[in-house]
Amino acid sequence: MFGLVMIGLVGIIFAVSFAIAGRRARFMAEGAAVSVLLPTNPTLTAAMIGPHLRSVDDYDRWALRQAVQPAVYDARMPQWHWSPGTVRPVLPGATAFAVRRAAGISASIAMLVAVVIATILIADHDPLVRFRVLGVVLIVALLAAAGVFRLAVELRAAAEYQAGYTTLTPMRHANSRGSGWIEPDVRTGVDLVDASTRSVLRVAGAAALTVQESDRRRRATPATSEPQTS
Repeated sequence: MFGLVMIGLVGIIFAVSFAIAGRRARFMAEGAAVSVLLPTNPTLTAAMIGPHLRSVDDYDRWALRQAVQPAVYDARMPQWHWSPGTVRPVLPGATAFAVRRAAGISASIAMLVAVVIATILIADHDPLVRFRVLGVVLIVALLAAAGVFRLAVELRAAAEYQAGYTTLTPMRHANSRGSGWIEPDVRTGVDLVDASTRSVLRVAGAAALTVQESDRRRRATPATSEPQTS
């Protein structure tokens, strides 16, 4: 029973991981399209471009018909030059960055408790049946709660993306040995906004930021910027 439950949970995790990877590829495609077309049409947004990226032919027809306008040479300059202190309106409520941090904490606690319970179930050769059932139920509930938090991150991030910005800055994920992997800045089709000050760290269409560069710009942002809502 326990083994089947764990296999099912692992399968769900892999499926969600593939879905998230697909979304990241779409974000990267939209960001690249914004970067190319924005200098000739400053009114374009990732939300406008997204529906036309489902097929190459549709995108080509749309770009020739609507996206490409007479060149506006001054429109290119703001996309490649950043200065601290620019604040933009954001959606009310918790930011995707805050929800992601809460999700990370809850997932860590859930995994720790699940490992402890699993260790007890494996080590005890003759536990009560009731304890086994309760242990499995608790593990499933904790992991399900972590999954709900992760879904909340995606929903909030999607709402921000539709509003034309994101608060999900690049992160470095380290393991117990200090190494790990770096989360890329894939949402380049929208503004990257600091969750604390609401200051723009990278405008839509500009090149992706590294973890080091996003941290540097966050430190350079004035701490007196007031949060705004729309």
